[in-house]
Amino acid sequence: MVEVLLHLCYPIVMDIWTADNKDCYLRLCKPRHKHKTFRIQIQDHTNLKKWKTLRLERLDKINKSYRSGTTSFDGAVDKCKRLIQQLYKERARVRPALVFHNTNNKILQQYWESKYPLRQKRKMAAPEAAYNDLKAAINSCGNIPLDSCSYEELQDAIDEKYEDNPNKQRRIVGRLNSLLKFVDRPFVLDRYDPKRHPVKYLSLNEFKALYPALLYRDSVVFQLLCCLGIYSGLRVGEIFALRKEDVKRDHVSVTEQVTRKRKRTDTKNKKHRKAFTIPEGRHYFEEWFNTSEEERNELRNKKHSELLKTRCAKIWPDRRDKHIYFHCLRHSYAIVLASRGASMTYIAQCLGNSIQVCEQYYVGFMLVDESLENLGRLFEHETKKREP
Repeated sequence: MVEVLLHLCYPIVMDIWTADNKDCYLRLCKPRHKHKTFRIQIQDHTNLKKWKTLRLERLDKINKSYRSGTTSFDGAVDKCKRLIQQLYKERARVRPALVFHNTNNKILQQYWESKYPLRQKRKMAAPEAAYNDLKAAINSCGNIPLDSCSYEELQDAIDEKYEDNPNKQRRIVGRLNSLLKFVDRPFVLDRYDPKRHPVKYLSLNEFKALYPALLYRDSVVFQLLCCLGIYSGLRVGEIFALRKEDVKRDHVSVTEQVTRKRKRTDTKNKKHRKAFTIPEGRHYFEEWFNTSEEERNELRNKKHSELLKTRCAKIWPDRRDKHIYFHCLRHSYAIVLASRGASMTYIAQCLGNSIQVCEQYYVGFMLVDESLENLGRLFEHETKKREP
């Protein structure tokens, strides 16, 4: 009897929610290009970047009425959205409700109001995202109270929940450690060791070979953007935030960044720094400021990593290790400094990272071809001194 009532209330209920995909999401694809019908897709639980198209009888009726002309485009969109809402209602019945401790919610509210006052929230690019991260950390605790639980109890619960997702475990543990410190707990949770992928980078000679291919729509702005990235190690937003007075003889002062919405905010780690500029590329800063502001603003919203990767693929089609994205220019800058004999302390100061992060990425690149040549010169110099 209950199943009959559910079918009457939700005539489109399909057996699409399983134990695997109960945390996945739906999206509506409108007709365009070769597709002439509306589609509803669900995330692939094995790869959340992939989506699978669902076959639904109710959706077939909406498409049939849309193609026959009895339903307008806007009307079909509204019907599809209502269909998705009903599917989510079915998921709510399949997925168990979140269990959390009421004390944890109070801790969250107190922490949010004390650590993120209204003045600071106005400066944040997305304060709701920061709050949602903290809320996700609280929900991951379930019914374990943060103010009285033991280290073993909380650590085991978090490790078990995110056993298959170490990156998410690191983010959750970071938020929980902030909350634990706020309530004066005497322990800190441990994070999974991050999986470090091989660092992709270009040497200066390889970048010079790539330089002619970086021309974008007969404009040199993208070329100059990449040059500033590899010769100063700045992030994209930090380059667009540069002013003429920030560029000195041998370094640049990094104090802010520009978001995709062209809003000036603090740097990623909210710290000012001075970044050493490699002498070979210092003249590119003057050329960058000689371009028009309109050209630079137009380039800000482009997908710089995709532009750079496609051009690298044309130069080195068979070398996937050279198909770099824009952040790899920052790696290239650090490796160039390391090859010239710079210490990890200097590299960390220029990049604005911690020494530990720099050691994880760049210690293996300390002895490259240029370093070997420099060592060879040193030994030649020593032997000449010893000769009578």
